[in-house]
Amino acid sequence: MTGISSSSRPAAWLLALAGTGCGLVGFDAADGRRGIDGPDPLRADAAVDGSALLDVDGDGVVDSVDNCPAVGNPDQANEDGDGAGDECDLCPPHAAGGNADADGDEVGDACDPLPLVAGDTLVAFFGFSSTVAPPGLTLVGSWTFMGGQAHGRAPLDELAAATVEIMGQAETVSTDVTIDALHGDLVARPVGLVHRFSAASSDGVICVFGINPFNSQVYAIADNRTTTALASQPGVATVGTRTDLRSNRADTLYQCDSPALTSALGASSTLPTSPNRVGLFTRSADASFNWLMVVTSPLTAAR
Repeated sequence: MTGISSSSRPAAWLLALAGTGCGLVGFDAADGRRGIDGPDPLRADAAVDGSALLDVDGDGVVDSVDNCPAVGNPDQANEDGDGAGDECDLCPPHAAGGNADADGDEVGDACDPLPLVAGDTLVAFFGFSSTVAPPGLTLVGSWTFMGGQAHGRAPLDELAAATVEIMGQAETVSTDVTIDALHGDLVARPVGLVHRFSAASSDGVICVFGINPFNSQVYAIADNRTTTALASQPGVATVGTRTDLRSNRADTLYQCDSPALTSALGASSTLPTSPNRVGLFTRSADASFNWLMVVTSPLTAAR
């Protein structure tokens, strides 16, 4: 009788597979079961290695390649490219020093308005990685989303705002923005950030750069409805100018800052608009915003 004996079948079968170029089949140590292909978890085998498809946060991205393995973020957005996705990054827009957290409040020092005082909360970050408006952002006027930016378009005497409602009496709002176009003459053409925004009345306290009603280039804290500057400083604000803006509010006190300023602007306003909507703003001007971040703080510490 010819053929392969039962005692030799496994060896012959494995040799035959090897001759076809197929990997050895079995379970390895990484599967939690010892098998014929040994302890190498990288070797192809019949069972999936235990960690290969693990997805703790259930966002459809396996942990081995997920930039936020414990927080759901199916889009894997990563504004600063530092390896930590926006949803779990302590400071989403700033890679350099962003994850240092001296006060342990889970807001990175580069994003923390009070880096040595605990109690801040990163309540909103929008990196505009999609071509649609992100959930939670309320739009007024003309907005498009493309190329990782939010593009606000505001023709002469019109405005565009993208805001989020927040709670508390102290917050810091920041962005990275470029002026794309300025419309009109002898009218205010501000671009930047807004606190206490009301779409119905156009009220809001703005931290902006652009052109004032006298055609001067300025950075300013202003009342949007009346276009009254509460504080201002000369600065370059032409088409193509790009800057970071950071605006702090502590109850009725406001501070507006930018690397382009010699010192931060400060002013007070009792504008009572409620609820408090904060975010991006432009009027009689077009602008491109790379991101929007909102951090709230304890009022006593922020004063």
